[in-house]
Amino acid sequence: MPVSTTRNTRRTTRRPKGRKPRRKAGTRRTQTAHVVIDDTPVRKRRRSATRSVARARAVASGAEYVVLPSWKELDRATNGRVVEQSSHPFDSISTARIALLILVAALAVTAYVGHVHATQAVAESVQTLRSEQAALRLEYNRVKGEYDRLTGPARIRSQARDLGFVEATRFGPTVVVDS
Repeated sequence: MPVSTTRNTRRTTRRPKGRKPRRKAGTRRTQTAHVVIDDTPVRKRRRSATRSVARARAVASGAEYVVLPSWKELDRATNGRVVEQSSHPFDSISTARIALLILVAALAVTAYVGHVHATQAVAESVQTLRSEQAALRLEYNRVKGEYDRLTGPARIRSQARDLGFVEATRFGPTVVVDS
């Protein structure tokens, strides 16, 4: 696409050396702007750094043409699309990201609910095992108490008397062991 360039020039008539230009009273010098269309592609227009510095000086002094950007260069920012202001924060998020966020949230809620149910089941089984342990401990203590009553000294004495044994406090002769 062609590039428009402008250069401000002052046109005056040629005069012999040493003469001042003639001016009519009440007239001003007019300035005209020349527009030149540059058909060279943008890539070919780029020059080396030293030439661009010299060109920038020439442009600053007004002795060089000013190169204006082309329509294609101006349109690069939006690529021909009209960019509207987003009115909602979710307008900038794509549908795929929203779907992914919803999926992650659903998985997190499902995992949490499953964890709560599993924890409640484990707590219930622990409570059942504790109550069973307490019942077994009571049964053990009852059986041990009954065994101790059957094998205790009072029961043995009464059974020995029934068999005809006599309780005596006398002891037999003292036994001496030589070593």
